[in-house]
Amino acid sequence: SKLVESQLGKARVVAEAIDQIADRVLQRVKRSYRMIEQFEQLRARNLDYRAEDTLSLRGRQTVLTARKLVKVDSEQIHVG
Repeated sequence: SKLVESQLGKARVVAEAIDQIADRVLQRVKRSYRMIEQFEQLRARNLDYRAEDTLSLRGRQTVLTARKLVKVDSEQIHVG
């Protein structure tokens, strides 16, 4: 049992592929870090990201495309 207890402290999953199908996934964490080496893709009907303080999106190239409306609402907008 002591071996099992020590292994539960840190668990590492090494897999070729993990498929997960669920109706709902809820995660509540204090901190979360993800390091993606090559590519990450998310497809959703609606997507809502909220930050209480700062939201930062950075890339060598950034593309934002909308079919109908792009809205930027702020007290100040700095470009360049």
